[in-house]
Amino acid sequence: MYDDIERLKKIKELYEKIDLLALEVLKTCKVEAPVKDIEYIVSCFGGRVKEANSLKYISKTGNDSFDIYVRDNRHSLYNKFYIAARLGDVLLHTNYLLNKEEYLKSDVFEFKEDDEIISQEDQSNEFAYGLLMPRDLYKEVFDKYIDGDIVLTDNIAKYFDVTISMASSRGKRLGLIK
Repeated sequence: MYDDIERLKKIKELYEKIDLLALEVLKTCKVEAPVKDIEYIVSCFGGRVKEANSLKYISKTGNDSFDIYVRDNRHSLYNKFYIAARLGDVLLHTNYLLNKEEYLKSDVFEFKEDDEIISQEDQSNEFAYGLLMPRDLYKEVFDKYIDGDIVLTDNIAKYFDVTISMASSRGKRLGLIK
């Protein structure tokens, strides 16, 4: 049981660090939430968003540039989240932040090993939630759209320009929605 408690503490710390990173990204790009132009944020880090109907989702296009590929037949709100999560892949799972010099030398993405506390996919998704719905702002918006025991999640989703399920998932992760 002690191991489970320690693991949960580590996960909570990791989520908090990811939230802080997302806020730092917004600050670096001089963007306020709610995010209107996710492609601009990607460009702040040398990336571009391209439409493609392939299985490829991200690739390095030069020493300091990369492309994120989205499907053109997917709803724009899903693409927005997907793009934010792929930026999370770059920032969290490559040497972009830890060793920029090493990152710039490489022609391809060299993803770091999973640390087994939480999957890289979950970390990238958490980054996307934090970028698109920053914790403190989410709590403010949540407080505006709660009526007794009823959470008006559709209004929260509209505010952040995300899907209802994304707004609900973020609220659950923050412990605001059961």
